[in-house]
Amino acid sequence: MPLCQSLERLSRRALLVDPEGPILDWGRQNLRLATDEAERAWFARAWWGYHAIRTVRAALVEGRIKEVMDLVEPMDTSHLDRALAGGRGVVLAGAHLGPYPVGRQIFSRLGCGALLLQSHPGLEAPGIKTLTLSREEDRKKSLAACFLHLRRSGVVMIAADGRWGQHFQPYPFLNGSCEMSHGTAQLARMAKAPTLWFFILWDIPSRRIRVIFEDSGLDPERGAENWNDAWIETYLRRLEEIMVQTPENLTFAGGFWNSGQNSGLRYSDSTSTMQGQR
Repeated sequence: MPLCQSLERLSRRALLVDPEGPILDWGRQNLRLATDEAERAWFARAWWGYHAIRTVRAALVEGRIKEVMDLVEPMDTSHLDRALAGGRGVVLAGAHLGPYPVGRQIFSRLGCGALLLQSHPGLEAPGIKTLTLSREEDRKKSLAACFLHLRRSGVVMIAADGRWGQHFQPYPFLNGSCEMSHGTAQLARMAKAPTLWFFILWDIPSRRIRVIFEDSGLDPERGAENWNDAWIETYLRRLEEIMVQTPENLTFAGGFWNSGQNSGLRYSDSTSTMQGQR
């Protein structure tokens, strides 16, 4: 079945699934859904997004790259172009939200000399470099490798909610807390490189993919003494906005979904309870 038809079929099915299971529990705990109607609408969007990312990932594994990329809307790279023109490289801080596995193909087409940090090897794409951080010795070398890449006016892409750092501390997040590493913030400060937020998100009405490059408003040249905290708190506020306003971009896989109070939502859990199906 063509990918676009699969996503359309999922959207129809999402309206018929009764809200239940870990997805609903997470929404009730973190978002305080006010009414049954709001709860059902929220759940339908979150359920669709949960399955849509896996449909896209399967298409990528099968080599249906063109089908996937045909879903991507034209990109506005003006923020990235201006940041690169400064000659200090760019830190792109992303997250495990939306159809993020498409990122490799996006960077392959941008041709901006990106270095991607990853916890585990993923699908290869031409024209990009990757740095796998599954081993302790790799994590220790990663800061120097990223710093050098930025000094060469390169782009470093990091899912900053990931588990690749060495030192974590809790920060307020939604109705609870989230443990975050200072690694990405420290890298931007050390290299004096601008930070852009980078997100790959679903547009629910069209079931297409939007690629977003945003100015973070964080300037490492004028960073305060509490730079790490300011960086992380600004990042988490932006994630909260996306998660609250667009539940279809809750992937429940990777990054902070694999830790703490969210660990029960991992994709590896029982599909019968995770998917909200009997």
